[in-house]
Amino acid sequence: MGAEFEQTGRIQWASDLAEIPQKFGVLGTSFADSAVAHPKFCAAPVGTLIKVMGVDHIMWGTDSVWYGSPRWQIEALRRLEIPKDIQKK
Repeated sequence: MGAEFEQTGRIQWASDLAEIPQKFGVLGTSFADSAVAHPKFCAAPVGTLIKVMGVDHIMWGTDSVWYGSPRWQIEALRRLEIPKDIQKK
């Protein structure tokens, strides 16, 4: 994680993406790229989206068009936890 994230909890690209719905009302993102290999990194953008947009405005979908069966992505989402240090930021 970068210094900006460690100090502010902001991930430049994820925070920028999270602000798009405020302007345009829609956002697409890829969960699969980081869910298994980097779960803490994956948790940060998810937490950022929840913080900026609110939990009632987040809809999760799979990238199964690119990755095949979504079962492993569903399991990764079920296991995803936002660590306390990220929650505080």
